[in-house]
Amino acid sequence: MAATTASEVRAQRAEIRSTALALLRECGISEPPVPTDTLLAACKLDTETFSYSDRMPPLRPGQRESAKMAARRELLAHMDIDVKVRGILDTQDHVVYTHNTLSPDQRRFCTFHELGHFALPWHRELFYQCSELDMSPETLATLEQDANWFAIECAFLGDRFEREVADYRIGISTIRKLTKIYKTSFEATARHFVESQTAPVALLVAAPRPDLGSSIDAGQPLLAVRYAVASPAMRRLSGGYIPTGTLIPWRHPATELYLSRSNRQISAPDILTFASHSSQLACETELYYNGYNVFILAWPSRRWLREC
Repeated sequence: MAATTASEVRAQRAEIRSTALALLRECGISEPPVPTDTLLAACKLDTETFSYSDRMPPLRPGQRESAKMAARRELLAHMDIDVKVRGILDTQDHVVYTHNTLSPDQRRFCTFHELGHFALPWHRELFYQCSELDMSPETLATLEQDANWFAIECAFLGDRFEREVADYRIGISTIRKLTKIYKTSFEATARHFVESQTAPVALLVAAPRPDLGSSIDAGQPLLAVRYAVASPAMRRLSGGYIPTGTLIPWRHPATELYLSRSNRQISAPDILTFASHSSQLACETELYYNGYNVFILAWPSRRWLREC
């Protein structure tokens, strides 16, 4: 059920929301935070944690193993450090597995994601008929997007979150407050907060550049944009987008915040450059580091709005 046009995407998103809300109603859930165990029980699913190292038998004291087995053990240990697959749905045994290194908030969202694969009828039909190895990369990408949408609808109770954010000021402190109410990760909450806004606002998520080695030259950009999202009003205002991989200048406050490893919130004026039309927009920004990424929340400055 791959959507291609904008209208098809909206229709598919609406169907996913309808399926998620039906499950929430069946479970009698209308207030945050949404209990994952209640949804799992309604779907007759169990839950367990896993690690890739579990595939290897434990070493006994004094035991020696072959170079091949040692290399495999090391590979699996690295996979547990740099986790690519956080959750697995076992459709035969009806079990949702989540990686044992996930934080409680990450585990909740991952569980909602795997529930999406089970609850969405076209997903369940596909997974019963074939394995992921039989699917094209395009099909897998569509299924993952669907499951992410389902997770968002469950975690944020459909349009309840969208109606609630209208009563809050735009800011990092608001997002942090909402994470406690909905028991969701800062990243998931920040992204949905921006996408739910009627005002022009954007979110840039920055992390160390993947192309850097163990050291960089003085003044060289350390951070790059992992991705950026914008509210519909910001997309209309800017007429463009901020590409993945956009470099953050060394002197930008985001660099200092990242290097300090501090989770304090800072404010600073900034000028965002949008691709497509190379438009620039003077913004007020608030920055926050959550231990993984630097988040830059931006909205047009009052001075810019007055001059328009």
